[in-house]
Amino acid sequence: MELDLKKIGIVFGVVVLVLALGYFIYRAFQGSAPSGAAGIPSFGTTTGAVSQVPLGQGGVSAGALPVFTSAGAGAQLPAVFKIADGPVVGAMIIETSRPTTTVARYVTGGDGHVLDMPLDVPGSVALPVSNTTIPGVEEAVWTESGRGVIVEYMSDGAVKSAHISLPPVAAQATSSAAAPAVRFLVDNILSLAASPDGKSVAYLVRNAEGGADGYLANPDGGNPKKLFSLPLSQFILSWPTAANLFAYTASAASVPGVALTINARTGAATPTLYGQGLTALEDPTGAYALYRTDDGTNASAFMMTLSTGATFVVSYPPSLSAPLPEQCAWGAPHGKNGARAYCAAAAGGLPSGFLDYWHRGQASLPNIIAYIDRATNTLVPIATPGTRDGGETSDITNISVSPDDRYLSFISKDDGVLWGVRLSPAP
Repeated sequence: MELDLKKIGIVFGVVVLVLALGYFIYRAFQGSAPSGAAGIPSFGTTTGAVSQVPLGQGGVSAGALPVFTSAGAGAQLPAVFKIADGPVVGAMIIETSRPTTTVARYVTGGDGHVLDMPLDVPGSVALPVSNTTIPGVEEAVWTESGRGVIVEYMSDGAVKSAHISLPPVAAQATSSAAAPAVRFLVDNILSLAASPDGKSVAYLVRNAEGGADGYLANPDGGNPKKLFSLPLSQFILSWPTAANLFAYTASAASVPGVALTINARTGAATPTLYGQGLTALEDPTGAYALYRTDDGTNASAFMMTLSTGATFVVSYPPSLSAPLPEQCAWGAPHGKNGARAYCAAAAGGLPSGFLDYWHRGQASLPNIIAYIDRATNTLVPIATPGTRDGGETSDITNISVSPDDRYLSFISKDDGVLWGVRLSPAP
């Protein structure tokens, strides 16, 4: 199993900064308004009984994985299927009208090449999109609805971020790719996120005071503008809605963390959540946040209504563990319950401190694929890789969902293989 050096550094950085973070949380919430639609909601105001997960001494064996009825499996097709051999470091699913098809666009870690694989055309082969070679790519952030990608890699002791311009899927008429335009962003970006339309990016860089400065820029790094500053450097940044960024402190078991909503126009930061071992994911409408807390012994998942602070426990089958938002992705908003959160969940109990071991690449457990039913705040299993549902036993990362919720892709953390899952669209 490969060690993720970037995540190791994040974990240790969080531990070193725990005292400063505690002070920051205290100051941030000390003057908060009372709970309610007009104020900052209190953390952990729950509806329903809190059902925490007793963490055991490991997950179940591959031969004893729970098997659920696959929501997307047809009579003849398994729900889980392979898209590409590893190592793949990032993928997104694109729908096209000319031709009408669904395509997985992905980046390979060994050389940084970008390829397209049609998902609904029998006998398809991957077509090259970019032949620019960048060895050792570790992360990929998609921009401009797949028309660009920012790849991150280490070089000469620095984290490099390069934006690669890509053609649309419909332009793939041959089996060869032209050399795309490549532009470099600043070095040593701490965290990077693309806007919902992919036409802008936000990123964090360390400042002289030991905190982080947040910048907005064009996808290729052009026209950077400083927007905000944070007192700590170890924040994970996302951009769920056009109006707001979302950031939470990098998580470690039993270490206090905080999540902030940051106005994308003014840079004003508002505390939203806090808790031990906090990880969080805001939905694309800005209405909800999925979050998880971990005190090192017990873990629980919650769904929070951001406008009111009402927090609901996410329940799940006893054969599973609380889903980790880092292993989740939101589908497209539709229906009366908004967007679905699609998640991986570990099968069986988790050992104490599993969150830290998982970040350091020292632990791996088989996962199932599920979604959270917003009407009941219940985790609903879809498929179990490595069973009759298809695929192989996987520790799941980098979930991506097609715009119509018909397909999901994920990367196996251990070997970087890219897998697809056939879904039943949400009502």
